Amino acid sequence: MFLIEVRQSLGISRYARGSSSREWLGEYEQITVRLRAASDRISEPAGKTVEFTLLEQVLHKATADLEGKRLASLDLFGRKAPSLEQLAQFIFKKAEILLEHFAVRPQEVILELPQERQVIYRQ
Repeated sequence: MFLIEVRQSLGISRYARGSSSREWLGEYEQITVRLRAASDRISEPAGKTVEFTLLEQVLHKATADLEGKRLASLDLFGRKAPSLEQLAQFIFKKAEILLEHFAVRPQEVILELPQERQVIYRQ
């Protein structure tokens, strides 16, 4: 199996105070989003599993509506808390849909935070 990884920066706000999302105390922060995908075969004649640009486009499409947003203000997670864990799962599921017609599948989404912290979603 081959693993291919792309990454991009994403700016979000994620902290809330109190029970209402109107009581906002969040700070905008940059996180790195990494999409790791796998393929079992190499296509001919290119000799590649997948173009990096395809994975970069998929990651961009999966996160485009999130850039600069406050997680609590987005209706992406239903009634679940807008956590980074939920965000990683959301990005993974979106990438999975975007890649369904290609010979590559997502393996994991990694959110890298300041101070060497990570949230990883894999299936």
